[in-house]
Amino acid sequence: MTLAEMMWKNQPGRLQRARAQARMARKQGNLVSAHSIMLSAYYTILGGQPVEGYHPVRYGIPAMWHAWCLFLSRNKMSHTQLDVWFQFMLRLRAKLGFKSGRILFVRWYPQLDLLLLDGADREINLAIQAKAKPHQLALAYLTLAEVRYTVDFCKTSVVTAIDNALALKTAIEKEGGDDEDAVRYAKLQLIRIYKKIGELYSRPALRDVLKSVFYLTKAIELARELDAEDQILKITPILERISAEEK
Repeated sequence: MTLAEMMWKNQPGRLQRARAQARMARKQGNLVSAHSIMLSAYYTILGGQPVEGYHPVRYGIPAMWHAWCLFLSRNKMSHTQLDVWFQFMLRLRAKLGFKSGRILFVRWYPQLDLLLLDGADREINLAIQAKAKPHQLALAYLTLAEVRYTVDFCKTSVVTAIDNALALKTAIEKEGGDDEDAVRYAKLQLIRIYKKIGELYSRPALRDVLKSVFYLTKAIELARELDAEDQILKITPILERISAEEK
């Protein structure tokens, strides 16, 4: 079972596997890859109902360390590594309440916002230059949508980014070809894509309950089909929250 599958299925030992892969990357001199592997693992563990147990301090602090190391090497990151960093930083931004403008009494959130906006466009350009797989480009567009919504809200630009991601659906379904494992992996990425779109349409300024429930339902149905337990545990509470808000 690959590390990605262990993460998706919420399997015991996935963090140990991630550490082993990160050590191998470090031995090969690829420090950026090592930090990205670990940040991705911690980001996954910090969401849903992880088999490791929910320990925000135990996993949050090392995650911030890896995020900081990636920030220092931001010009060396690939589009996929940038996406991992973005997902963590957007969650961190939300958790720490950047709207107050006071983190350790320093008003540095405007600089972070500018960095996120610039980086989101850069991720898409890197993905196009690298001739990324359709699901990777779709995820880059959705990262841009998340950044635009969070940092510099413009409904038109957010919806355009979402539509650009959805336009790649057919290409994503075909990217596996005749390889069963590749087809399965592409479907796993569609879960992420549907989940992100559903979450975006559940947010206040963009709220569209029908679209949100539609895409989240598609995500959870696909997750059940593929036995992606980790995603089921993440999507279910979102649907429950939306249902409770509509009562």
